[in-house]
Amino acid sequence: MRPRIVAAVFMKDFVDAIRDSRVLVSVLLPVLIGVFYNVAFPDDDTRRLTLAYSAADATVLPATLQRALPATFELTLEEVASANEVRERVRRDAHLGLVVPAGFDQAVAAGRAPELTIVTREEGSLGGTVALALDGVLRSMAGQRPPATTAVERVGTEQQPPLIAELGPRRYFTLAAAIMIIGFVALIVVPIILAEEVERRTMEALTLVASTAEVVAAKALVGIAYTFASLGLLLAATRLSIADVPLFLAAVAVLTVGMVGFGLLLGGAFKTAGQAYTWSGFFLVPVIMPPFLLGSGLPDLGEVALLATPTTQATRVAANAITGKSVFGDVPLAFAVIVAWAVLAYVLVLWRLRRNTE
Repeated sequence: MRPRIVAAVFMKDFVDAIRDSRVLVSVLLPVLIGVFYNVAFPDDDTRRLTLAYSAADATVLPATLQRALPATFELTLEEVASANEVRERVRRDAHLGLVVPAGFDQAVAAGRAPELTIVTREEGSLGGTVALALDGVLRSMAGQRPPATTAVERVGTEQQPPLIAELGPRRYFTLAAAIMIIGFVALIVVPIILAEEVERRTMEALTLVASTAEVVAAKALVGIAYTFASLGLLLAATRLSIADVPLFLAAVAVLTVGMVGFGLLLGGAFKTAGQAYTWSGFFLVPVIMPPFLLGSGLPDLGEVALLATPTTQATRVAANAITGKSVFGDVPLAFAVIVAWAVLAYVLVLWRLRRNTE
C-alpha cells in the first residue's frame, strides 16, 4: 500500500464526487433533516411565565408562589407601582397579575381572609395554572393543614422507556440524523463513486497506476471524510451539547468505518452510478431504522435482533456520550458488536478483491 498513490486517488474522488448532484443530495439531506427537527422539537419544555404584582407593603406571597410551582414552570416576578400598572402589564405580555393590599400577610396569618385581586387575560393562558396554585400557597401562609396528605411512589415500567424520553426531542432527532448521515454516505455515496468508475471505464486506468486495494482504500477514505464533514456541519448547525466527546467520536468513527466497508462491498455489485443510487436505498433502511425503534417495546426476539445491529449499538453508546450518563449499559459489548460487523465487512471486501484478481 503506497500512501502517496492512495492520497492522490482520494483527492481526485473527494473533489469530483461532490459535483455529482446525487452525492450532494445524499450528503446534505440528513443534515437538513437534523436541522429541521432541531428547530421543530426544542428540548427545553420549561414553561416560562411572568407575574406582575403591586403590594402596598412587604409581602412574601409572590416569592412563596414562585417556590410552590412545579419544576417545569419558571416564574419571573415583576413588581410595579400600582394596580393599574399590573393590569397594563397583563394586557401587554405578563401572564398573571396580583394586587396585594396593605397588611395582607398579617391578615392571612390571623385568618381574616383579606381580599386579593388576581388579574388574568380573558383568553386562556398559562396564568390560570399559576392562579390554581394560589390556594395551596394561601393555606400555607394561614397556617392551615392540608385536607389530606399525599405520598408519591415511582414504579419502574416493564419496558425500557423510549430513547426520546432519555435525550429529549432535540437531541434525539439530532442523533438520529447523525446515524442517517453515516448510512447515506456509506451506502449511497460510496457505491455511487465506485459504480461511476466502472460506468466510465476509468477503473482500468486507475489500476494501471494503483493497485485495486489502493483504489478501494482511497474511496473508503472519501466516504469517511464526507461522513465527518457532514457530521461537523450537523453538530455546528444544531449546537448539540455532548458530555463525553471522545466516547461519541469513538462510536461514530467505528460505525463509519464499518458501514463504509459494507458500502464498498455493495458498490461492486452495480454497473452504473444510476443503479447504485436507485437500489442502495433498500439497504439503507435497516441501517437508519434502529435509532427510531430503540426502546420502543419490541417483542423479545425483535429486541435481540435490534441489539445485534451495529447502528443500534452505536446509538446506545452515543446516547451515553451525549447525556454523560449510563443510559445504556454494556458499552464494551456495544463496541464489540460494532467492530465485529466492521471486520466482517472488510473480510468480505478482501475476499471479493481476491476473486476479482484471480
